[in-house]
Amino acid sequence: MTRHEQTREKILKTARELVLESGPAQLSLRKIAAAAGFSPSSIYEYFESKEEIVQTLAENAIAQLDALMAKVPKSLSAPSRLTRFAACYISFARKQPEDFLLAFYRLPSGRTSPEQSVSGTPYGRLLEAVRDGIEDGSFTPQDPETIAYGAWALAHGLAILQVTHLKNYDMNFNKADKLIIAAWIAGFGAGKK
Repeated sequence: MTRHEQTREKILKTARELVLESGPAQLSLRKIAAAAGFSPSSIYEYFESKEEIVQTLAENAIAQLDALMAKVPKSLSAPSRLTRFAACYISFARKQPEDFLLAFYRLPSGRTSPEQSVSGTPYGRLLEAVRDGIEDGSFTPQDPETIAYGAWALAHGLAILQVTHLKNYDMNFNKADKLIIAAWIAGFGAGKK
């Protein structure tokens, strides 16, 4: 890693620590520079703005989520893959709530239509599993985007509740999540093959 790359990584690491400590709204280039041991003007050699730093942190969080989802074997049935993807999503949110919130609060999708590729993204993995399930008869024929969107929304809803409103609630969320996700997937014909 070059010196430039090392410095850039140090800035991102420091910014992430500050976000974890105080949230993205409290982040400033001045605070990042002071915590990293740089002058505020030197940060501009690596990033144009605070927004670019936050965007990069959000992209890094999405990449971490995608790496978790990439570990789900393609050899599993489509319903099993969707279940595991949802579990990865919720687990990521619980283990890294600030990264999760930063990614999904600050990083809008760049996709504006179904024609745009989602290959190599967490959503793309969901969509591929849905298409495989429709193709092999695990799911009744439907618009795959609708099912993938619903799966994402369900996992996101469960995750966001668990890391915000219900973060101190004493409940076996893993058990509840499995039951809810299985029932939702069954509604699309899983297991009727």
